Amino acid sequence: MQLNELKIHSWLQNVLRGEAKMSERTIEGVVADIATALKKQFTESRKGDAFRWRMSNTGRPYCQLWYAKNKPEASSSFNTVFLLNMI
Repeated sequence: MQLNELKIHSWLQNVLRGEAKMSERTIEGVVADIATALKKQFTESRKGDAFRWRMSNTGRPYCQLWYAKNKPEASSSFNTVFLLNMI
């Protein structure tokens, strides 16, 4: 394990034993982060069709993600010069 993993593992063991403490500064930071996340989730308008990277996208083929992002079926058809260049 790396040093940071060992520190986290040690801290979690202390939590299980009831010996861990958390500073007031850390608690305030967590509360602020949660408040920001809740405001973002429930008060900001979403862009509807905007493509975003999500966990459910992970592992999908690149071409499938490209089509989901660029929506070529909704765009105007390719001109003949472009099609000839692609051949």
